[in-house]
Amino acid sequence: MTSIMLIMLLTFLVASCNCAVEFSSRPRNFSIEIFFFTQREGRLDHFVMSPFCIWSVMTGAYAGAHGDTNTQIQRATGILKNHTLFLKRLKDLSNTLFQSTPNGVELSSTTFLFQDKDVSVLQSYKTTLNRSYKAQLRILDFQDTLETANQANRVIQNIFPTVSNVFHADDFAKASLILGNVIYFRGILKTPFNVSYTTEEIIYDEKNKSIGSISMMHQKGKLPYSNFETMNSYILELPYGNDEKFCMLVIFPYPGVRPIDVYRNLDKIYIKDILTKLETDFKNNGSQEIDVKMPRFRIRTSMPLRKPLNDMGVFDAFEPDLGRFEDISRDGLYIHSVEHKAEIIFAESETVVFATTPGYFDNQPFSSNLKAQQPFIFFLIEKPTATIIFAGIYSRHRYLNDLNSRILFNDD
Repeated sequence: MTSIMLIMLLTFLVASCNCAVEFSSRPRNFSIEIFFFTQREGRLDHFVMSPFCIWSVMTGAYAGAHGDTNTQIQRATGILKNHTLFLKRLKDLSNTLFQSTPNGVELSSTTFLFQDKDVSVLQSYKTTLNRSYKAQLRILDFQDTLETANQANRVIQNIFPTVSNVFHADDFAKASLILGNVIYFRGILKTPFNVSYTTEEIIYDEKNKSIGSISMMHQKGKLPYSNFETMNSYILELPYGNDEKFCMLVIFPYPGVRPIDVYRNLDKIYIKDILTKLETDFKNNGSQEIDVKMPRFRIRTSMPLRKPLNDMGVFDAFEPDLGRFEDISRDGLYIHSVEHKAEIIFAESETVVFATTPGYFDNQPFSSNLKAQQPFIFFLIEKPTATIIFAGIYSRHRYLNDLNSRILFNDD
């Protein structure tokens, strides 16, 4: 965060710490802000994103940044100024998130660096990516854009078989270096919706005119659920796997309340506070069954992130004359664009989500009865650290129904 940020949603109050739980406040704070600024900039009201995926790739860029470029990324992401300590805490958090997933859950993430054969990347930076990010590093011929895109896609698909066509030939025509991250989640709901109860329901617009139908899922059971008057919403927890380490929080605004107005309350109410209240209310009302109806849905989103990152105080990194990434290369790199693609499939028993964020460094400067009847917010969370892996807004009721982020660098 910087003094020029328009809206401060959460402040970084946690000093250097010695555990993954406390360190996780940093990507979590970043997640809250990037979600807000992305929604505001794009006027998005139906999208999915992986804030953690974006945070991961931006911290990778920070590892090679200098001067004001370094400072601006550090403030926006909440990275510890002591880089050695940051890398240690990052490793601890990664181990917590990715190395101990329960039965019924798959969660994996990989960073990658695709380098044009004509661009020099410092060995020290490659070593950092390899040791701290377990990155996949490849030197390719960016002149043959189609073959390079095919090779890059094969690298990703070897790790994530269900993730395909992340790159296209045009991506490599405008880049000298691509730093990216892919994250994948597949979870089995601990309390699934019964497929036989799913029905087609007619959807109406504000004038009570039919605009189509959706598949509405239904279940009745004992689930963590609370009425949050301070947020003008009801919140439901849907656990995944056998030990409930991961869950989806579904925030249902009161009738007439917009999701973004509810979201603004997260500057006063923390994710951990929500989880604590859900747990307390569930213990106090554990015998109470709730009736839940939610749509079966699939959301694909593709979004540029330069403007949201500008709003968070990251400017110099995108300017050919100001971007400083001397610890990546001596070739005068700057970030051409940060692009994010995400997809979620939410069905009766299973949720599948994936995302990629490639950043392109360019080689030339140029410009109790819960029924989802209105838009709702959802967060896919790792509960012990309260880390937001995925987030989004569903509002396809109005319209009737790819997670990828990356950074492209340019050199001068």
